[in-house]
Amino acid sequence: MTPAKKSKTRMVPSSADLPEAQYSTNGTRRMPVKTARLDFTEDGYPDFHADRRLNLPIRINRRLNEVAAGADEGEFRALLLEVHPWWDFVDEEGTPIPHTVDGFDALPDELVTAMLRRGQDAMREAVMPSPLEDTSSPDPSELVEASHSLKTS
Repeated sequence: MTPAKKSKTRMVPSSADLPEAQYSTNGTRRMPVKTARLDFTEDGYPDFHADRRLNLPIRINRRLNEVAAGADEGEFRALLLEVHPWWDFVDEEGTPIPHTVDGFDALPDELVTAMLRRGQDAMREAVMPSPLEDTSSPDPSELVEASHSLKTS
């Protein structure tokens, strides 16, 4: 007698456990665009914000790495516009800085650096959220104190 084949069952979460799907105007399902809102107040730019896309297609990441190593400044800025799809930056006169390749020329170096740094922080947080404040593991010094009190009781 031959043993029965075991079927492989793939567990799929119920629809109640899945995030709400996003649909295009023709009703087909589409990839959600996940972003984090970055705030630059602590960098000396109060009320300046930019969005950082958290789920970039791999092709954009790959191309960013290739272009960053080369000298194509225009393409690098164009790719950064995809990484940061929105900002509310203004110049010294209060005029909005356009979200364009040329708009990058109006941004101070330290603001662009802050965008990249805070963007990396947002990516890190999205991948590995900060630990909960109330951890289940005690502080090692508390364990030492507890063991001393057990010995003296």
